[in-house]
Amino acid sequence: MDSHSSNAKPPFETLPLETRQAVMRALPDVESLKWLVLSCSSFYHAFRDAGSLITIRVLLSEVHLDVLPEAVAVFESARNGSWTRQGIIDFASQHLDRRIPPPQSWTLADALSISKLYSHVHYFATDFACKCLGIQALERGVQQSSPSQLEIARIEQTLGIRSSLWMSKEKLFSQSSLPVKMSNWHVPTIIYMERYLQILTLVAFNEISEHDVFWGGLRVNYSDISDPGDIEPILARGLSSIHSIALANNYEDRYNLVYPDYPQYEPDWLFGALNAANDIHDGDWLEDYSDDQLARITASFFPDSDTGPVETWVWAHKEESGRQFINTPIRQPLREWGYVMWDRARLHEWKVFQTP
Repeated sequence: MDSHSSNAKPPFETLPLETRQAVMRALPDVESLKWLVLSCSSFYHAFRDAGSLITIRVLLSEVHLDVLPEAVAVFESARNGSWTRQGIIDFASQHLDRRIPPPQSWTLADALSISKLYSHVHYFATDFACKCLGIQALERGVQQSSPSQLEIARIEQTLGIRSSLWMSKEKLFSQSSLPVKMSNWHVPTIIYMERYLQILTLVAFNEISEHDVFWGGLRVNYSDISDPGDIEPILARGLSSIHSIALANNYEDRYNLVYPDYPQYEPDWLFGALNAANDIHDGDWLEDYSDDQLARITASFFPDSDTGPVETWVWAHKEESGRQFINTPIRQPLREWGYVMWDRARLHEWKVFQTP
């Protein structure tokens, strides 16, 4: 082999600058972008010249624009190490009272953090949707179909809001306070996503409750689907921790994941806040609301081009007053199949609106 051949650059390093940048913009996720940038000086220098534009393009390829504001909210809450009362008020105003457009530029490090957080959100959203749709297909005698992009987005948005609520909670919100301006039909989505995450951690939590002497001394209560018991401190740790617990396949791994720092949060905060979010007074039934009243309580916190969720919520609660709109036990069977998560076409296929 001659010296000229041995010193020749790999073909991709001789690509024009614009081509190398186009290759990076076409990558499917931020993790891949990171490794390509670090692979050689040629791509590193190409990235350095247009890093912000490349990063936002790849991030939007991975995290859909519909759910990016919630991903940003979780990211902001996760990196805020110390919360003050004013800090939480500002966070709630910026991310929970309203949805703001995401930033137009990102550092690669911040985008990578968003990507990692989103990977957990997407895993749980897809898992929940596929399991729920599979069960409903069997029970209703229809062919199972994949969730739509809108359906996945609704679940991911809910998981993002749910995570932000836990991260910003600390001790600065009373149990009767739910610092998010979601409409009545959105709130059930938080309830049954919390129940779904509870189910995923039940085995690990109850196994330790049964065998651990220290937990026995603390009288840590078992958790089941009808009663969360003392599991909320585990759910408060965030989706990354819950993901690891759900995937653990032996007692030792579960113990090492669940046991440290328990309890870190006071139990029953989120469920308590949701239960307290109902109107304390009985009033008119929903079916007697004026158009203005109905529009006000069903205004969407998230942009949604499909009317299925609102129509289902109105159908389910038309003979109830505001005192029963949120987390009422009688609607538990509906929450189990995520009744306000699905598109109108799917609900009609299931013949939901033909049921009294």
